Amino acid sequence: MDLHAAFLALVRERETILNEASTWTSEALCYRGAKDSWCALELIDHLSRAEKLTTVRIHETLRGNFPHRREGRLRRALLFSILQSSLRVSVPKQLPELIPQIPSTLQIVADDWRRAHSDLILTSKQVDLQDHRLAVFRHPVGGRMSLTSAITFLTLHLRHHRHQWNRLRIAAT
Repeated sequence: MDLHAAFLALVRERETILNEASTWTSEALCYRGAKDSWCALELIDHLSRAEKLTTVRIHETLRGNFPHRREGRLRRALLFSILQSSLRVSVPKQLPELIPQIPSTLQIVADDWRRAHSDLILTSKQVDLQDHRLAVFRHPVGGRMSLTSAITFLTLHLRHHRHQWNRLRIAAT
């Protein structure tokens, strides 16, 4: 997948969730299937946080805080396989900033997510695409990734949460 196609897929997935969420009542958006589970607003917040953190990490790499290396294929393939399954996966313990907070409204979290995406686009414009396998992001499980792989990760992460989204939709609406 090329970078442009990866960005388009990410935008489509995000807008699908946000458009569907806009049809839900406030009660449905805040519904929890179980005591320790996330409601729809928290799930959207988590997805927004993942995009923000990915952007921050890419920006840090570009500033030279981490060495530029080629991406690792094996760990990335493992992560992508997990994300394409319906397995439930916990937020990595070393990334507590990905634990969602319940936003006050859908509009606030949707605006935050769209801003995060705009920041990701601006940051991606700083990447030298001459070497398309140059690692600009490091995932704790998937390892080093190129820009295109990082965007693909975000899309797969979003799709992975569609299982959770669908369970919430059935139970809450």
